[in-house]
Amino acid sequence: MLRSLVGSEMCIRDRYQRRVRGTFSMLMRWLLLLLAALSGATELTRIMSFNIRYDNPSDRPSWRTRAPMVSSVLTFHRVHLAGLQEVLHNQLTDLSNLLGPSWGHVGRARDDGELKGEFCPVFYRKDLWELDAHDTVWLAPGAPKEAPSRPGWDAACMRIATWAKLRRKDSGERVVVMNTHLDHEGSVSREESSYLVLGLLRELRSGGWDHVVLLGDMNSYHWDRPYQLLTHGSSGLGDAKNLSRLVHHGPHHTFQGFKGEFVPSVIDFVFVSPGTVSVEQTGVVAAEDWGAGNRPSDHFALIADVVFKTQRSVEAPDL
Repeated sequence: MLRSLVGSEMCIRDRYQRRVRGTFSMLMRWLLLLLAALSGATELTRIMSFNIRYDNPSDRPSWRTRAPMVSSVLTFHRVHLAGLQEVLHNQLTDLSNLLGPSWGHVGRARDDGELKGEFCPVFYRKDLWELDAHDTVWLAPGAPKEAPSRPGWDAACMRIATWAKLRRKDSGERVVVMNTHLDHEGSVSREESSYLVLGLLRELRSGGWDHVVLLGDMNSYHWDRPYQLLTHGSSGLGDAKNLSRLVHHGPHHTFQGFKGEFVPSVIDFVFVSPGTVSVEQTGVVAAEDWGAGNRPSDHFALIADVVFKTQRSVEAPDL
């Protein structure tokens, strides 16, 4: 009888221990899944919007002098994603060579879709990002995918927007990055182009592409209609500078002229989707005098350090 009781007690104890071990193992698996889901949420991504100034032969400093400066701005400041404006084909070639094979870029020329006129390329670090899809559209009625016969609305120039869908290799976050340069003269063009950009972004973010970044020289101030449209509550975008957890670094203006000969202006922006992208800090790269008053561009580069919030969910185990 005693032996039977002892055996029964041992069986109960064994079952209890197995259940405890099973529960502990399940909790550990759930904890590891949770940590994996959260791991991407602490990884900072540095984004830059930079109007590099087109290669104007009469400029001093010349593009030949400025090219290594512009390349160095991206590499020294450890940029991961960049939208550049006023990039001519020879400048695109130079920057691609200077940055080397660790960088990729996408975009088309605005005048003929091939070589002529400004590119608005999206540059990305190939060791961090995998390109999923990309395209360039013209900012004109109907958002054509080939160069129209004339600029849209009252624009002085052809205008384009280049977008790229990129996947973060380590964490899997899927990001839509768009880069543009709105017209410097046509107010109707700037407003209509803003509507087009918002419509395109709404289409592109479907299918799980929830993280959105819009970069560009908007040729608009905070009180102008394009900025108001792009930051309206229904736009799905917010100005990264206003969303930043930490105070903005450096001056707020981004356009100044090579020698500071123009009134400083805030016309370059980084916009993000606030529900899926949190902003740690923004800053303007202003202290870039390379001697003899030489600067990389007549614009300062604008930087935003962001976190792409993970959208992966982990269900608690059934205990």
